[in-house]
Amino acid sequence: MPNTWVAHVRGKNYATRYFASRDDLLTALIADAFSALADTLEQARASAADRPIAAQLLAATLAYPAWALAHPFDFQMTYT
Repeated sequence: MPNTWVAHVRGKNYATRYFASRDDLLTALIADAFSALADTLEQARASAADRPIAAQLLAATLAYPAWALAHPFDFQMTYT
């Protein structure tokens, strides 16, 4: 992806001001996206904590595509 695209998405001076390189910026964005996904899956599982383990797994499984649709940029960053 072009540097201008990253700059446009996250702010013009974001990469050069806070990260040593474009790769460092992308790594931080990807780590943040995976962390957000993990939080979402854990919240979904916890919402079904009083139900059998299969229901907890189903809740987390259904939360995954919902997160991907709600956060397309993060999904793209993590899986492309």
